[in-house]
Amino acid sequence: CHMTTQRVTSALLVLTLCLVLACGGLAFEVLATYRGGALTVSDLDAYVRTLPEAQRIAPPGASFVTWFEELVRDLALQRVLAESDAVREQLTSTESMVRRRWAITGWLATAVMQEVVGGAVSADDAVQERMHKTAQSIPQPLYTFRHVFLRLDGMPDLAGQLAVRQLAASIEHRARQGEDFAGLAREHSQSTTAAVGGLLENQRLARLESTVRQAIERLAEGEVSEVVKSRTGLHIFRLERKLTPQPPGPEQRQQQMLGILAHEAMVAARATLLTELRQRFEVATNDFPWRVGSFEIAQADLGWLGAAGSTAESQQKLVVDQLLLAEEGQRRGLRTAELEARVDRQLRDEATREVYQERRAAYLTTLPRERLIPIYDARPAAFAQPQMAHLDLIFVPQGRDVFATQRRVEQHLAELRAGASFGELARRISTGPGAAQGGDLGLLPPSEWARLGPEIYKTVAATEAGTIAGPVYQTDRLLTSDPRTLRGGFAMVRVRVKNPPRERTFEEATEGLRTAWARQNAAELDREVKARILADADFEIVRLPDIDEFLQ
Repeated sequence: CHMTTQRVTSALLVLTLCLVLACGGLAFEVLATYRGGALTVSDLDAYVRTLPEAQRIAPPGASFVTWFEELVRDLALQRVLAESDAVREQLTSTESMVRRRWAITGWLATAVMQEVVGGAVSADDAVQERMHKTAQSIPQPLYTFRHVFLRLDGMPDLAGQLAVRQLAASIEHRARQGEDFAGLAREHSQSTTAAVGGLLENQRLARLESTVRQAIERLAEGEVSEVVKSRTGLHIFRLERKLTPQPPGPEQRQQQMLGILAHEAMVAARATLLTELRQRFEVATNDFPWRVGSFEIAQADLGWLGAAGSTAESQQKLVVDQLLLAEEGQRRGLRTAELEARVDRQLRDEATREVYQERRAAYLTTLPRERLIPIYDARPAAFAQPQMAHLDLIFVPQGRDVFATQRRVEQHLAELRAGASFGELARRISTGPGAAQGGDLGLLPPSEWARLGPEIYKTVAATEAGTIAGPVYQTDRLLTSDPRTLRGGFAMVRVRVKNPPRERTFEEATEGLRTAWARQNAAELDREVKARILADADFEIVRLPDIDEFLQ
């Protein structure tokens, strides 16, 4: 009850503040000054209105006056930074001008599409009709299993084939008798999963051969399969877990259908409109500068649009489409003073945040030694230099026939181990990082091995210096947005050098210690940085109205 009363009282105080301001009672009363400016009650009211609703109320147990003073300081910090020379320089730079131009075209393109699509997909009958026509798909189970693979293809010797079949039967028998399946996979499997005990997690089986798929589907959890023949060899499986996702309920499915219909309507309307706009507005992209309607773009501007790594053709289409929609937005009168002001505020806020982070980073470098020593003394090993490995990498996409690609990669591995040039092969076939440099990735810590993908990380960790490992398979189902992570293919990794981890001295670890201190004391750091910035700007609170003033 006490907390509820506190929140209601605080809310009433803020409401009373707004009512007083609306009546003009304190609209121009100066609350604080700083070098070159002042803050009034009106300024503070406008600032409070921009805050999320939860932040417009004093925290439970906090003094209203203390909370009010903190609001004044936060607003002053924004003003001081926004009016600083550093922000002005950013906002007047060529880079900022280009960003502003593209931000405006982006807003205009979005506004046009909102006008075109409008509420076309809000009708319940359209959603119900789509739900009726579209059969609800049954979620496919996810299987986690281990497997042992013994290769048969390419083995013309009948005696050799018989030996492989006998080994497979022996492994099946031992697994059924309770022997550790993961250990059997590590010892015998010729699959790229052998290093992890043959484990494959949360797999859908649709892409597997029918004989393999049916064998896994028949297993109960913990059960071992018979020997299963595929077109490349023999398999023994052990099912660890089967998960069947629940189908969406009626409300969730209705929302899914609404989203699908809205997306379809947007795509169709956009395609139709762009076809019309290409006929209406001039498009000249043979030479730079490109011209689309009244817009002109230099070659240097292309970096502000288009995804990294996109082809020239796709990048050109992306740019032209956005400019065509922006041109239509201008024709419709959507380029208003309000839109221009919104973009300016967005760029100013971004520049202000960047300048604050620069000031914060600079302040962090001045932290006295005595603040860092306790962190180092508590865990010096946490700041040790990790093991480093100099890596060369070749990555080959799996393509349509995964097994054929794996065989080709194994042939390449044999050539490399026989003395073929790793660099030449990397430049010729690799699609991974460093291909142009012969696959040379340089000296990397474990965090960078991990970025390449979990299987590559495990392989590098287990590989001795001077050897070539592979083929390492990376599934195409990795859930990550890291552009360096490799998916859907086979890697060959050469570990040139491995340097063991070593402890760093306090002086060597200083940068890491500052980062650790900032992470542990983020609120304290921000308070100190804010105080430093305001002190440098001669900030001073002239007066704070007491509560009675707002209750009149």
